[in-house]
Amino acid sequence: MRQPTNTTLMDEFGITQLSPSDLEAYRNKAAAEAGLTGRNAGLQFQLTFETLYLTPFLLNPERYLCAASAVQIIRRLLPVDTDIKVSLRVLRTHFQPCLVGMVLFVSISRTDEERKALETRLNKCSCDISSNLFLRIYHDNRSGITDTNFSGLVASIFWILDCLVSQSMKVGHVAGGESEESDSTAKKWPPNITAFFPSGQEDAILSFSRLYRSTQSYNIIQYIRNLLPHCPSLALPTAESSLFWEVAVEGLQDAAQRFTGFTQLECEADFIEDSDGRVQWSEQSIRAFILLIHNLITAYERLHRDFSSSGLATCSHKVYDSMLKILHAAKSNPDQKQQVNFGYMAAATAQTAIQAMPASQRPRITHPLITWYSRVPGEPNSHSWDYGDVFGWMCRLFLVAQCCNAGCKESSESCSTQLRYCSRCRLMRYCSTSCQKSAWKSHRTACADFAKLTAMVRAKLGDDPVPAGQLGKNMVKFEKEARKLGFVDSRMKELSKNLAETGV
Repeated sequence: MRQPTNTTLMDEFGITQLSPSDLEAYRNKAAAEAGLTGRNAGLQFQLTFETLYLTPFLLNPERYLCAASAVQIIRRLLPVDTDIKVSLRVLRTHFQPCLVGMVLFVSISRTDEERKALETRLNKCSCDISSNLFLRIYHDNRSGITDTNFSGLVASIFWILDCLVSQSMKVGHVAGGESEESDSTAKKWPPNITAFFPSGQEDAILSFSRLYRSTQSYNIIQYIRNLLPHCPSLALPTAESSLFWEVAVEGLQDAAQRFTGFTQLECEADFIEDSDGRVQWSEQSIRAFILLIHNLITAYERLHRDFSSSGLATCSHKVYDSMLKILHAAKSNPDQKQQVNFGYMAAATAQTAIQAMPASQRPRITHPLITWYSRVPGEPNSHSWDYGDVFGWMCRLFLVAQCCNAGCKESSESCSTQLRYCSRCRLMRYCSTSCQKSAWKSHRTACADFAKLTAMVRAKLGDDPVPAGQLGKNMVKFEKEARKLGFVDSRMKELSKNLAETGV
């Protein structure tokens, strides 16, 4: 049997090696839990981790099982038919920096000098964001790490990652309701973590949420890409592995259920009920919902651009169904705030339909914010963008509350308190009438197209909940004009058929 190689590091941290018989028993059990079978499964599992600093990580029975849990999570991220050897190799390569940090922190001293030296050593191991995963959570909790709660910490991190992958928790929110979902996730919460997360599950989720926000990732998909930046099968969506898109669709379906009130919301601060018992969403909740739609459109656009797969059509139908449920619920809500944002949701639904068109047939419009966005580093500077790009930037504009007049001299703080929506498209906003008039030359083309697209989707839903004059009195006329612009094709007919089948 091959012996561990990193004896120097083991001696440095005082890690006692297991006896050969115990080691074989634990590694066989871990290999079995990881899904590795065969005569030499346990030995193969150990050899996979005997690289650099990973050997001492496995010299503890509980850590063997944590490693097995990590392999299970990695296998869920990879395509279904991926060989176990590939899963082990991915884990060894891309989780290695995080595991290095965990090993180094086992015997950490509480002095600032030793802690700083240890952080320096950890940072030299890798510049990957995964090496900072452990550091951030450690600094957030300040509880110290000992050998007794170390395995609980590892299990907690893998549990949180598992929740992110399965979408069984919402990053940035603490579960406050007694729903079936929170009960099921509580059962999965690993034991032996009290010392590190004194408040339990909520404390761990909040810590991870701070880390999530610190990476400046705009969604869970992007976060996983940042966490494993060098793994092609995870960093990029593929036709064979549509995990990222499926996760996004599941997120939208969950949002549809929450929006229609079929399930209990986790955070009571997200909504209030009026005198008639109708749910009125807060501004923060609506912004999060709009951002979710934007992420879905971005993910679908990338998949459609890079790959050609019949599976994308299935994803499209899922998006149609979910979006239409949301629109059907929103159109009957008289709350003015809902009406303001209904245009965003309708535009998103229309976008999922026209996104399936060939690139040569997609409509292109002039964006009204070229001057303003050209001052922002890293933003595209184009005078003619796809409709999807326009929708994305409009969502972003909605999040930062900026006047749509590129020449507006008001600060964003003062603008946010007096912004008024365009009465026609209900998407673009201005801080004053003069700003809207001066920007009308660049606004009118986009305004008309947005209004027609929104009206087209409203026509599919039936009655128009917005008073006449805002989006036009004749829905048929708008739909005919949309056809002339190329917004309606065979896929829109499929959308109409789906509407009839679902009874919406």
